[in-house]
Amino acid sequence: MRSRAILSLFLAAAFGVAARAAAPKAAGTASDSKAPARPPSCAQPRGPNSVPRGFQKDAVTVECDDAYRMAADYTKRVRPRGPMPGVIFLHEDGRDRHSWHAQTVFTAARGLAALALDLRGYGENPGSVGNPEKTASAFTDADYRLMLGDVRNAVSFLAVKNEVDGGRLALVGSGMGANLALLAAGEPWAEAVQVVIAVSPALEWKGLRVGDAVAKIPKSTRIYLAAAKDDPEGWQACEAFMPLIRGPKEFVKFDTGGRGTALFHGRLFQQIPTWLASNLVQPLPAEELRRSPPVRRIPAGPAR
Repeated sequence: MRSRAILSLFLAAAFGVAARAAAPKAAGTASDSKAPARPPSCAQPRGPNSVPRGFQKDAVTVECDDAYRMAADYTKRVRPRGPMPGVIFLHEDGRDRHSWHAQTVFTAARGLAALALDLRGYGENPGSVGNPEKTASAFTDADYRLMLGDVRNAVSFLAVKNEVDGGRLALVGSGMGANLALLAAGEPWAEAVQVVIAVSPALEWKGLRVGDAVAKIPKSTRIYLAAAKDDPEGWQACEAFMPLIRGPKEFVKFDTGGRGTALFHGRLFQQIPTWLASNLVQPLPAEELRRSPPVRRIPAGPAR
């Protein structure tokens, strides 16, 4: 009992820091201009994006087909119970992988391995070793379409890890990342993707047109769509996609909340990790759920 109480204190402290640190970052910039350079691959992050005791978060690099190198964080429990399902988190335009930080730790607490990416042109990628300086603000539609291949490389990176069950994967995206998640799920190489969570997608964004791809997603894939009425673009897209989805699906509707991950603040903060666990992991006993990290609100920021 004493060890569980100590773990709870660590979790509460860590998520209090995460909540204060999760303000949005501009595209093409580092997450903290005063912070030291990103540590080498597989180095443990420190500071506001660190994790509580019992969890491990490694800074890793995902190499793309064109030799572009994407910065990423790989988060899991230190002592997983057998092969874990894997989840890839894809951020919104104008954000970076750190916008998913607290969600990835909640996901790891549910018994999954989480990989959060800086998509090309965002976060720490521009100008890092081997990458051009070009940021997403200068991208053409053709540059954005390259991101679909980047998601494929991330799927491969996660699926081959020894501790990951490569046949049980999920994609979680918001805004731009939601379009990428839905597009990827309809590709032949994504047969291991069993769950897709798309928050505030769009019918088309920078050449990432989703409609035809949604109809190609296998019937076995569970799809969660989420949007608010005060985000007409996201609401219209979800309503258009629902009839095209052939398998299990749910449209989670909000009256207000704007666009993006802000929809899942407050009491709904744990909803995404709960969806992932309920579809990919054996139901956890009540004792494990009580030991999961407490809910902390992350400040809302503009999302596109």
